[in-house]
Amino acid sequence: MKKPIVNRCRPKHALFIMLLAAMSIFAASASAATVVTLKVYQGFKFSDQTVTINGDKQADLSFFVNQGRQGAYSFALGALGGAKIKEFGTETPGVRDLSPGTVVGWESYVNAPSPGMYVVQGADGQSLYLIKVISFENQGKASSFWKLNFSWEKIR
Repeated sequence: MKKPIVNRCRPKHALFIMLLAAMSIFAASASAATVVTLKVYQGFKFSDQTVTINGDKQADLSFFVNQGRQGAYSFALGALGGAKIKEFGTETPGVRDLSPGTVVGWESYVNAPSPGMYVVQGADGQSLYLIKVISFENQGKASSFWKLNFSWEKIR
């Protein structure tokens, strides 16, 4: 009596399914961006992926408080700073057109960073990084509780 076809094909199917599963796990881990959390007065160095204290001149990105005043009222705004930085809203900018020369007119900080896309020039003056701000937590509390969560990738 012949074995059913299903039994004869099972080892091949099992191998194929295992290969597919391994490829999906690898693809998911390769495309998953690392989320970085900065507390206020901290910075981040992309080259070695370290969190620094604010004021570190080697930090590529800094999260700090920008004090403002309007009439008799003073207020604190969260700010994101770098050598040069620009907010692009929710759309990913055309990174092919960006170079260290195109960022010359940008500011060195943006106030009240909201979820969306930013490009920052690295402290070396040559590197460019695409930043995706995921959240700015605890804005209703004292600035010492503020946290900024973002992911990033190097453009140049």
